[in-house]
Amino acid sequence: MHSVPEALAVEARARIMWGEPPEKIRAFLASKNLGDKDVDALIEEVLAERAASIRSDGFKKLWLGGAAMAMPFAYYYITHAWLGFSSHKLFAAVIVVGVLGLLKATTGLGMVVRPRAVRGDLANANEI
Repeated sequence: MHSVPEALAVEARARIMWGEPPEKIRAFLASKNLGDKDVDALIEEVLAERAASIRSDGFKKLWLGGAAMAMPFAYYYITHAWLGFSSHKLFAAVIVVGVLGLLKATTGLGMVVRPRAVRGDLANANEI
């Protein structure tokens, strides 16, 4: 483990989760006279934790987006195959939902594949 004081570790963790670049955190911790190995270990640990959180959010977006993309197909199948009629206006609205689902699924896939490429605060990562 690392021998960074708890208060500094908590602050570094929070700043990384808020999206501050690791270089700034490294400089901040180095200004507190901490060893490079300890600082690097802490930063890598927190970056791995951040990546896991982003990846988890990405999987949620991927599943929700996939479900939304399936809605136009389900609507078409249910209304045409079972009921024999459909509303074109409602079908157009469901297609819009499917397109938004494609956007969400694409965003989620990017978060799953490259979690460290996500910049900014994790609270803002859940938008879209």
